[in-house]
Amino acid sequence: MTGVQTCALPIYLEGNPKKPEPESFRVHFPGGVVDIERCTDNSYWVHVVCDLKERVESREGPQDQHGRPYAQFTDARMHMTTKHSSDANLGDFADPGLYDVALRIVRQS
Repeated sequence: MTGVQTCALPIYLEGNPKKPEPESFRVHFPGGVVDIERCTDNSYWVHVVCDLKERVESREGPQDQHGRPYAQFTDARMHMTTKHSSDANLGDFADPGLYDVALRIVRQS
């Protein structure tokens, strides 16, 4: 993936109590889901969940019954205005310059 994708399907959540919106949005993709959960104070939690083999089988049984591929996290990046992403670590979540967190999920064969 390079640059900003101009063909992305946008979904705008406004967090405006006067314009009700669902409390949860879910995007399914091969290997996992992305959940966006609205909190009571109109802040949001974003969850990225990959379908680890152990997690899926303990919850739903063998993969071939559901046709969903297993996956795993293989890389992560944090982008900040204050430092290069290669210098970032988990303690940087408190950095006011943090503007992007990227997670790579790869399907397992």
